[in-house]
Amino acid sequence: MAATAAAAVQGLTRVRFSELRPQLSDQVLGVLEEEGFEFCTPVQVATIPLLCSFKDVCVDAATGSGKTLAFVVPLVEIVRRATAQQPLKPHQ
Repeated sequence: MAATAAAAVQGLTRVRFSELRPQLSDQVLGVLEEEGFEFCTPVQVATIPLLCSFKDVCVDAATGSGKTLAFVVPLVEIVRRATAQQPLKPHQ
């Protein structure tokens, strides 16, 4: 168990989710913190800012590298921003 935890920590950068630009919302940062995510993996540092800025990315990374969160965080952030400006209609 300790070896797995050590390996997971080695895969992290020193970049916190709160340091990414464009800035993630307080709601998204709060959920990440509640779930124990403070520092990003390299794939998250590389992709989250680009996806939040509506840029295309192509990612090739190993299992466990953080790809899912790298794609889900920007998706949630974009939907959250869009619905804050114009609430979803019932059919959406």
